[in-house]
Amino acid sequence: MINFEIMLIALNNCLLPSFTGQLIRGSILQLIGKHNQEFADNLHEGNKIRPYSISPIMGYKNRLKRTRRREIIIDKGSMFKFRMGILTEELAERMVKISLQKDEMKLLLAEGEFKVVSIEIKKKNVKELLMEKEQLPSTFSLSFLTPTYFNIAKQEFPMRYPDPRYVFMNLATLWNAFNEEQAMVDKTGLFSWLENHISINAYNLSTHSVYLAKNAPKIGFKGWVRYQLSGEEDYRRWIHALAQFAEFSNVGANRTAGFGCVKYRIKNKY
Repeated sequence: MINFEIMLIALNNCLLPSFTGQLIRGSILQLIGKHNQEFADNLHEGNKIRPYSISPIMGYKNRLKRTRRREIIIDKGSMFKFRMGILTEELAERMVKISLQKDEMKLLLAEGEFKVVSIEIKKKNVKELLMEKEQLPSTFSLSFLTPTYFNIAKQEFPMRYPDPRYVFMNLATLWNAFNEEQAMVDKTGLFSWLENHISINAYNLSTHSVYLAKNAPKIGFKGWVRYQLSGEEDYRRWIHALAQFAEFSNVGANRTAGFGCVKYRIKNKY
């Protein structure tokens, strides 16, 4: 698991849409396509689990400035950042090669042109997550930094609440899709355990609408939730590993367009 945190400087003044995850994704795929178009097309095609996640553009040191209509105000020379999570070695290797040419890298986001200033790479080994020797806490929190929702098979409307069964089964599916057989989650056993040994004991959430096109908006929840755990340590260890994994994978629907960005916290600081 690798996170690429990419720092940008704005080369012109402009306004960006209120949510930029889909713009970041398009620009990154275009960048990859310059090196291998077939590989870039494969990353975006079909109804399959994709090996990356994206965050929207974020302010550097300061919050984003916005208009009354929530558009993002971009001033020439201002610094911004975004994150790209990568779940396969093949994509990681390609991004590392591309990042070596960062001095020549520019991204176009709507009417904005940005130059890549720096790229910070953070890596975690999945097996290390499952072998941590520290005592596992019985409570932890997840902060949902961008709108999050879960599509449910055969149901017309999505789930817009961090029910632990949906959160951690979604993460387990992502985990199993990109890890070796000996490090896979027993999803049947995990679901049974979730129904009996995890609960929500505090939360502060609100819903947010995101317009990705001219269609109806995508509505998701943002905020934090504190989970309480009981039961045997084996599955508690899986829960903590999956919660950390979420910082790389995002969670829920549209995670490759900046939805479902998560921050895992043990200490309850909001």
